Amino acid sequence: MRPTSASFRRAEARAAAGGFTLLELLLVLTLVALLTGLVAPRMWQWVQSARVRAGVDGARAELEALPRRAFSGAKRVEVDAAGPLPLPGGWRLELAAPLVYEANGMTAGSRVRISAGNTLLADWLVEAPAGAVRDARPADGPFSLARSP
Repeated sequence: MRPTSASFRRAEARAAAGGFTLLELLLVLTLVALLTGLVAPRMWQWVQSARVRAGVDGARAELEALPRRAFSGAKRVEVDAAGPLPLPGGWRLELAAPLVYEANGMTAGSRVRISAGNTLLADWLVEAPAGAVRDARPADGPFSLARSP
């Protein structure tokens, strides 16, 4: 025997229609908003750190290409704060000694630092004579800026 009450018939009709109540929709929207509020800042940090990593990797690739560029162009290449390394705005290049690649692609080497504001992004040692670039280690000693003559 089937119950014939009006409330049962409404519940049965609602179940057959397959819709959602307003309360269910509000609950789902609230959960989505909370999750977005938690995830969005972390995603933004991840995007920013990916941009920094890409900029540092690009600068290192350019630095590693300079010996070949000097050799293939048969001209001397000097690295200073103005170039030839393309750096994003606000980034600073510091050299412990003048970094010069001779026309044959050889260099005397130097220590190179890239920073943005007070944050050190990269600390590399350009090794003589071929210009290989490696990460600086504590055994390489402290960094000191080159003095202008």
